[in-house]
Amino acid sequence: MSLPEWITKLKDKNIEIHKRGNNYYAYRITSVYDPIKKRSKKITKEYLGKITPDGIIPPKYKRDLQSVGVLEGGNISLINHFAQGIRKPLFEIYGTDAESILASAIIKLAYGAPIKRFQFHYERSILSHIYPNAHLSKNTVSELLDAVGSNLHNQRNFFEYLSKSSSYMAVDLTHIFSDSNKMGINELGYNPDHIWNPQINLLLIWAIDNHHPAFFKVLPGSINSVSSLINGIKESGLKNVIVVGDKGFFSAENIEMLENSQIHYIIALQRTLPFLKYPGDSAYKHYFIYRNSLQWWREEDVSGRRVIIYKDKAIAAEEEKVFFQKGKEVGVSEQEYRKTRNRFGTLAVITDLGDSPERIYELYKGRKDIENAFYALKHGIDCDKTWMQDAIKLRGFFFIAFISLYLYTRILDHLSRKGLLSEYSVPDVLSYLSSVHVVETGGMRFWSDIPKSCKELIEKLEISITQKL
Repeated sequence: MSLPEWITKLKDKNIEIHKRGNNYYAYRITSVYDPIKKRSKKITKEYLGKITPDGIIPPKYKRDLQSVGVLEGGNISLINHFAQGIRKPLFEIYGTDAESILASAIIKLAYGAPIKRFQFHYERSILSHIYPNAHLSKNTVSELLDAVGSNLHNQRNFFEYLSKSSSYMAVDLTHIFSDSNKMGINELGYNPDHIWNPQINLLLIWAIDNHHPAFFKVLPGSINSVSSLINGIKESGLKNVIVVGDKGFFSAENIEMLENSQIHYIIALQRTLPFLKYPGDSAYKHYFIYRNSLQWWREEDVSGRRVIIYKDKAIAAEEEKVFFQKGKEVGVSEQEYRKTRNRFGTLAVITDLGDSPERIYELYKGRKDIENAFYALKHGIDCDKTWMQDAIKLRGFFFIAFISLYLYTRILDHLSRKGLLSEYSVPDVLSYLSSVHVVETGGMRFWSDIPKSCKELIEKLEISITQKL
């Protein structure tokens, strides 16, 4: 449906426009995850009113309450609860700019909004009371990004604070496409999607034990190698960083570069590498339990390096079944089966760490956290494409996005510890709580009635979302 310009100015991802006759009407919508259908479903939350060139005319019952202000509060209150752990270092490092940084990061997480809408969401939520000295107009945010992006020393001080209590760090790279033609760091580069577009690379270091990001660096799009990882790790100044790589990362050259730089590694190995041996099950004499799954293991010394082979017999049985199912279609000889059967259910890793095989396995599996973090950064926090026209502003922008990601992971970790991830995702929780409002009237502020579904969620979270105003 083609809409007049005076209507498109009001259009937002949470506002749906309906046309009836010659008139246009606005509705507030949201989406929640349906665990039964395993997909998101749209929910119409409220009728906002008739749209005119002068704006939205609320329905009569709302016009009767013009003296009453209603602010979004539940979602902001939850995010701000998890922001308390980084308030002190941000205020110590950034002074009065800390309010604008935190408010911007919270808006980015809560709404995925572009910079031009920061002020809109700030004024219509309790953020304007939590951080009254934040300045979020388009121009002031642009100045903020310049200030933050140009001072890498301050960023490093903040990263050092985040890394203090974690014993091990993992590192990885991802790409983000950019259509800007003025930055100079977005370059044609290789990526796993095999798309040859201008892109930026992001290096992210992850606190494995604490489940949160600890450092990031923006790199030119053409840089995607072990040397860029090594340089990023050195620049971070962080200790105990581990390169946790998948099977495509391994090569003798890469291992030597990491060892020469004294950087720890855990790298998965392709099952078909000639130096890997696969004896029968009786050779796996040790085991541990990981997330209710029995993991058997054995060790080998390969040219003076430590190789651990894990075997999950439940996965082995499943892979064997799939092997024969495919064999019915294409034909499999008994010789081929004998050659491959002992590989089923195995994972081999090469590492320079002296930790126990169980700890090595946990650290390797922690790689999934950083992959999920990249997904959240590029999709949930709406950073997959950037139209920034200035490299310094871009670094400032991603510092804001980094803090949003940190807050996202804090909520995610809380949901995991409370056993709620099978019911709610982070976007689900924020969507539900966005319907919990603060009412302003007569110089007073108080929480409105809380919907039953939100009450149940708040009880499960065991966090005082509706604290005293």
